[in-house]
Amino acid sequence: IQQQQEAAAERDDLADYDDVDDAVYQTRLERHQEQLELKRQQQQGPIEGGSQDAAAASPAAADAGAESADVVFDGGFRVPGTIWAQLFDYQRTGVKWLWELHNQRAGGIMGDE
Repeated sequence: IQQQQEAAAERDDLADYDDVDDAVYQTRLERHQEQLELKRQQQQGPIEGGSQDAAAASPAAADAGAESADVVFDGGFRVPGTIWAQLFDYQRTGVKWLWELHNQRAGGIMGDE
């Protein structure tokens, strides 16, 4: 697992972040999903017998799964729970506000220091 983490860290170069190029974006998305899977595996630890689900194997893993439930707004906008959990309250307020503006077909600008 450590080798996989090191390989993922090496690939995670900021110069590769170009969402204008769809192929680069898809590659970055795949890398992100791989990193999430590695984190899940680390949190769950080894499962004896290999047939138990994560919640039964580890109460901590079940709690982590409950915390990372996706947030869905009216109109179908979905924020992955893993991202929502990392946002500060003011950032969550900003996401909600921008989504409200989008639903009203209005524009808006958000700034930070």
